[in-house]
Amino acid sequence: MADADALRDAGVPAIPVTPGSTPSPDAAPPTAPDGSVMTLIDHLGELRTRLFRSIFAVAITSTIGFLFVATPIRNTLINLLPLKPNGEHATVQTLGLGDAFVIQLKISIVFGIIVAMPILLYQLWAFIAPGLTPSEKKTARPWIPLALLFFAITRTSAGKYARDAFLLKVPVLGETIQYALVERFCRVLGSMVSAGVNLTDGLAVTTEAMRNRVYVKRLDEVTEQILEGQGIAGPLTRTGLFPGTATSMLRVGEDTGSLDTQLEVTAGYYETELDYKIAKLTALFEPIVIIVMGLIVGFVAVALVSAMYGIFRQVKV
Repeated sequence: MADADALRDAGVPAIPVTPGSTPSPDAAPPTAPDGSVMTLIDHLGELRTRLFRSIFAVAITSTIGFLFVATPIRNTLINLLPLKPNGEHATVQTLGLGDAFVIQLKISIVFGIIVAMPILLYQLWAFIAPGLTPSEKKTARPWIPLALLFFAITRTSAGKYARDAFLLKVPVLGETIQYALVERFCRVLGSMVSAGVNLTDGLAVTTEAMRNRVYVKRLDEVTEQILEGQGIAGPLTRTGLFPGTATSMLRVGEDTGSLDTQLEVTAGYYETELDYKIAKLTALFEPIVIIVMGLIVGFVAVALVSAMYGIFRQVKV
């Protein structure tokens, strides 16, 4: 009765319940931890509390990261950069007075968000859970650990390799990624060869420029085969990652002694093809985006109209 009086004082209309009927548990409104019905003001207050807790957790972990972790992480990232020609490690060049502090701050914030992620996910779930029905909670709970497991797996080397291999097999998208990588490979290696760099050294630098781990692994095998005297066109063909047109053009350049020229020509050809693939991929996604947006707008409209119609039917006159 006290809850009903409070709602009546707040101006919330009473919703009649037919005698003898049992309200469905799935239709129960969100409740507070003490069991009382939560109003809109209560939801906003809880949202503010959850946001403050999340921000506080990120602030604490970011502060710890700034004081104890940011410098080791920065030094580790610098050591991962390619060495200078004289064999020395690369250094960070700062152009402004506060650039060094900003770098430390960015590293610490990223570290803080990663460490505080379990707290952030818990606060998100704690805010959403009261508004879900029991069946929806039952459906959502198994997906939460699966999503976290997928995120953890894709952070490992094997998981990243599997992800890159899967993307290469996706229709349309995989071919677009392949053309982009082939264009980058030919462009970088052509620049290195035309500058007089040894083929194996140029291939090593080119491999470091590739972002796909499948290509990196196969190109390391190509480097070993080149050192065995097998040339470059044959090993690239056996990887199965380069289109026949690219390997044929490189074989012509290898046989005629104009490998640098053929690399530049191949890069230009696949740059043109890549523009076509991107336009095709964009045109493919446009109707999908329109359909998804239409479904979202339609769902919101139906939900609002249904809610208003339900209120008008249940309000006592």
